[in-house]
Amino acid sequence: MNISTSLHILVNNMDRYADNFLKEKYNISYSRFYMLAILESIGTCTQHDLAQSMIVWDAVVSRIMPKLETLGLVKIKTNPLHKRKKQVCLSKKWTQFVKKASQQLEDHFIQLLQAERVDIPLFHSQIQWLIKTMSNK
Repeated sequence: MNISTSLHILVNNMDRYADNFLKEKYNISYSRFYMLAILESIGTCTQHDLAQSMIVWDAVVSRIMPKLETLGLVKIKTNPLHKRKKQVCLSKKWTQFVKKASQQLEDHFIQLLQAERVDIPLFHSQIQWLIKTMSNK
C-alpha cells in the first residue's frame, strides 16, 4: 500500500472513530461536531468564512446551519454590513461542550498513540508540516 492510500485510510478511520465516540458519548455526529469545533476556534464569522475554514463548499455550511440553529447549537444573524450574508456563532451553552468533547477526543487519540509508543511531538510536527506543505500547493 502506498503512502497516499495509507494517509487517506488513516484520515477516514480517524473520522469514523471520532464519529462513533461522539455519537456514543454525546449523540452528535463528527461532521456536526467538526463544524462546531471550527466555529468555536474562529468565533463569529460568515457562513462563507466557516466553509473556507472547514475546506468545504459554502452549500455544505448553508445546508447544515439551519439544523444546528434549530437544535440551539448556533445562532445565525444577518450581517449588518451585507444583508445577503449570514453571520454565525456558537451558542454560549455549546462553547463549553465543544471544548470538553474536543479535549476528550484528543485524550483518546493520544492514548492510542502512546499505547503504540509513538513519539507524539515528532508525529504532530510531521503532520503539521504535511498540512502546511499540501495547503500551499
